[in-house]
Parts: sequence; C-alpha cells; structure tokens
Amino acid sequence: MNAQKHTKQIVIIGDGYSDYVVLKQFVSAIFENLPANENRLKFFDYTLLESLNIGHFVNQFIDKADKTNGYDLFGEQATHFKKRVVETLSNTLATLQKRDWPLGHRDLLIISSDSEKPLGNQENYFQEWAYSLEAILWLAIDDFYRQMVNQGYDYEYLPNVLPLIFFPSIEILVAACTEEVHDFDKQCRALKAKPDLKQKVWGTDSIDEALKSGMLEGVLETYMTPEALNKVYKTIPEVRRFIQLLRFNVP
Repeated sequence: MNAQKHTKQIVIIGDGYSDYVVLKQFVSAIFENLPANENRLKFFDYTLLESLNIGHFVNQFIDKADKTNGYDLFGEQATHFKKRVVETLSNTLATLQKRDWPLGHRDLLIISSDSEKPLGNQENYFQEWAYSLEAILWLAIDDFYRQMVNQGYDYEYLPNVLPLIFFPSIEILVAACTEEVHDFDKQCRALKAKPDLKQKVWGTDSIDEALKSGMLEGVLETYMTPEALNKVYKTIPEVRRFIQLLRFNVP
C-alpha cells in the first residue's frame, strides 16, 4: 500500500516573530529527511496568533518563585502559571477553529518562551529552579487535554502539544548550531540574553536590525541544518525530549 500524503500542520506560540522564525527553521531541520511521499509541513501564520504568548506568565512565575523559593509544582505560583498556560492553549485552539484551521493528532502545537535567566551550566537544567518551568508546562498540557476531553473532544481532533523553555533565550539554540567551542557553557551558557548572547549570535543585540539586514535568516539557513541537530542535542538539554519525540516520526 502506498503511503498517503499528509500535511503536518505546525502552530508555534512564541514570545515574538524572531522566535517563530527560529523554531520554524528548527522544526524544518528535524523533519527535512522525510521522504517526498510522506509528511509535508505547513506553518500557521504567526501574526494571527501574535497576542497569544506566555512570556509574561513565565517572567511572573520566575520573579515570584525566586523571591520565595516557591518552585513547588502544585504551589500557588505554579498553579497560577499553569492556569494561564491552559487558557492560552484553549484560546489558541478556539482561534484556529474560527480561522477554519482545525488541528488533529498528526499536527503539532509548540508553546515556547524565554526564561531570560542564564543557565550557566547545562547541568543546572536539572535543578529545581530551572526544570520546574518545563514540568509545570507539562502539567498544563495534561490539564488542557483533560478539559478538552470533558468538552467532548476525541484524540483525533487534538494536536500534539510540546513545550520549550530556553535559558536565557532562544538564541542559545542558535548558538549551539553555530559555535565550535570546547567550553560552550562558559562561552555561551553564562551570557545574558541581551546584549551579550544576541550580539554573539546575530552580530547585533537588535532583533529588528537582524531581521531587516537578513542576518537572522542568513544565520539560520547556514547553520540550523539537520547536520547540526546532534550538536544541539548534546549541549541544549531543554530540547532533547523535543528532538526525540519529533525524530520518532522521521525514518
């Protein structure tokens, strides 16, 4: 039996247009080796979902959790954060349906944000203050599915929702593709998001300038390729599960 062509619809919720462009290139690199008669990718227009992001809620949780050491996954701050994420996912689904862009179980919804906190060392990702962010997002995704089931949805009509939180910002993902360094933690992980890391990756700390000059897309097209995935996997623990889950669909 010949494989049926299926267009895999990709929706990206990010902190801004540059994050959307980076994640679009990243996902494309992961799926690039698909056979011609297999899945194709279709990305939903970012501008139609621009107001739906979780950046403010991420920053709010980090600020309050840092002051109180309140990283409990079921504590007050986490519960508030989870509620806002669920609302964002529900509003995204409703917006897509109004646009006649329904999603199914073969489609992907990425919910992403920057922590604005340097990780310092990649092993710090497994400390409570860092890992709690992704853990809360997974709880929110499970609660989102629970609410959708209660509304009568079957799994065929719900997308795969995957979270991504970057330390300190999405530029760390790009740096992992471009840098040939022996001490990635010292030369990249320890940098602040702005101006240091942005300057290192784009040659400027102005995203608008990087977009207008073509530097942003030029860097991505040159360095964020399937061949760079293993470098990313080894140095950026935030995306390991994401890569594993998506590569499962690639022969």
